Amino acid sequence: MRFLLIGHTVKDVISFNGETTVKPGGLFYSASGLVNIAGNRDEIFLLTSYDEKNSKMLEPLYSKCNLKFSQTVPQMPTIHLTLFENKERLEQYENITDKLKIENLLDSDIKFDGILINMITGFEITAEDVLRLRKKFSCKIYFDVHSLSRGMDKDKKRYSRKIPDVKNWLSNIDIVQANENEILTLSKQQNEIEIAREVFSYGPKILLKTMGKKGVRAYYLDGEEITSLFLPAIKINSINQVGCGDVFGASFFYSYISGKDLAYSLRFANTGGGIVTNYETFQDYEELKTDIEKRFVER
Repeated sequence: MRFLLIGHTVKDVISFNGETTVKPGGLFYSASGLVNIAGNRDEIFLLTSYDEKNSKMLEPLYSKCNLKFSQTVPQMPTIHLTLFENKERLEQYENITDKLKIENLLDSDIKFDGILINMITGFEITAEDVLRLRKKFSCKIYFDVHSLSRGMDKDKKRYSRKIPDVKNWLSNIDIVQANENEILTLSKQQNEIEIAREVFSYGPKILLKTMGKKGVRAYYLDGEEITSLFLPAIKINSINQVGCGDVFGASFFYSYISGKDLAYSLRFANTGGGIVTNYETFQDYEELKTDIEKRFVER
């Protein structure tokens, strides 16, 4: 199968409990998840951007992907993340780059089995670009709301907001992912069932809500009725908060596109997203598929 991931690659400067670390981030996490659970015959394309200065830290992973549609930029975005135990993280940005160019992609003859769009910075593509992708490709499109749900003030700090023109964004999407805060930016409604009803009225069939240590919930239509499936987070010694939602998304995306049903894919993704909270290095991701399979057997 052929998969396409779309999103900005960034440099994360992470502050937590008085310590600061610098790592590749953004689409790098989605790719880390997908590369390490995909089969040998699968091909993963990236539509992203990166700079020459940081290309060496990306090379061990990105060399395993097809970069035909990716672009180089003078400087990658830098995201300063301040993490907390029990509240939403703070984000401040540097070097916001231009949106990703999709013309070469639209001119290609490649057919994809699935497209995952992860709005890392929120400036990757436009709603019009999503429409153009929908017209070109008949495969399922997965959309992680991520920073599209956040505005940016004059100091380049992010704040939560209702997503402008949300109908235009979602009307060409099949599966939507949002966390507990982001889901509230999809609608003026406060009740999640009503939010899901509005989202589904635009076209998507599945709405996934990630809830960190509490687990995950999937909303979907059962005939005319909106129903949901909840899974608690797996029990694990969590030492990492960054990239878990991205790996969850990549895991669900791969499983669902591979023909697994919603319940199986949700469990698979919930397990994958939980496992990486125990990973300290990107080398640990090489065991992701094996670790997920072990947890499935144990349960």
